[in-house]
Amino acid sequence: MADSAAPKFIWPCLNYADARAGMRFLVDVLGSGPRVGWGKAVYARAAAGGAEITREMADADYGSRGFTVRDPEGNLFSFGTYRGE
Repeated sequence: MADSAAPKFIWPCLNYADARAGMRFLVDVLGSGPRVGWGKAVYARAAAGGAEITREMADADYGSRGFTVRDPEGNLFSFGTYRGE
């Protein structure tokens, strides 16, 4: 049984045809990790940076608020406030 108090990590692996452009998108458009008040700020930054918004910022029936963007190579990134149970 897993220790529920243990830190949880995610290690995404992305494959870009143009790695430098992919890194620029991730850093310049999406910015760094989540923080308090991140939702509106990341959404505004992504939209202003030219990310394709594929799912507008919306509230979900399970209590999350989030949105989804597509990067220039077609990868989808979803952001939300739901932390799981």
